[in-house]
Amino acid sequence: MKLSQLVAPERITIGWPANKSQGESDKWHLIRDAVFFISEQIGFTNAERDEALKLVLEREESMTTGIGEGVALPHASLPFLKNMVASMSIFSEGIQFDSIDRKPAYIFILILVPKNQFQRHIRTLASIARLMNEPDFRSELITQIDPQAIFDLIQSRES
Repeated sequence: MKLSQLVAPERITIGWPANKSQGESDKWHLIRDAVFFISEQIGFTNAERDEALKLVLEREESMTTGIGEGVALPHASLPFLKNMVASMSIFSEGIQFDSIDRKPAYIFILILVPKNQFQRHIRTLASIARLMNEPDFRSELITQIDPQAIFDLIQSRES
């Protein structure tokens, strides 16, 4: 599945997602706030939001999803989710994310997947990783200041 099929302009933020954790700016707070943001966007109950957060944090604790070159792709499979969804945040200054190359993350994409779609989950992560492997594309994304422009750029690159 393409990134443009998962994320919508209203789920793209420039900088921190809504509900920033009281001045905190580490990867754990970013994950928390991104889960809260997407949960609100797609209408999770509080229990679903809390379960999503628990599963994303467990996945991140098992191994970093900071894939390097300024990109982080935290993700989790959720038993109650019907359709795969994503949110995205772009940071001009970067967030330390324990990435494999030890560089900060500038592009943060949270991906939530229905539990029974393992193959689709893996193919989607691979597709997004390939897209984010293009240095010029990453540089162009980071310079954008409008969620719609980011979405349009993603769509044009994927076509």
